[in-house]
Amino acid sequence: MFVASDAGKSIGEPLSIALPQYAFQRTAGQRVPCVIIQAEQARDQQMVGAILLPKRTFAVGTLRDFDLLGTTPPHER
Repeated sequence: MFVASDAGKSIGEPLSIALPQYAFQRTAGQRVPCVIIQAEQARDQQMVGAILLPKRTFAVGTLRDFDLLGTTPPHER
């Protein structure tokens, strides 16, 4: 989905969160449902890649822009 790199070399390390994970992306005053499929630390940035629902488009953002919901689908809780 994305590659954190510097001078053509990958610098990302996996974040220790369960994947895939359900979440809401907070953007422009809205909470968009999504599934996080990638999570990396690159220097001082924690970044995630997600599939936004229901359109199934991709998004990349910082971890703090997402409300994590866990690995169980919200409708099954």
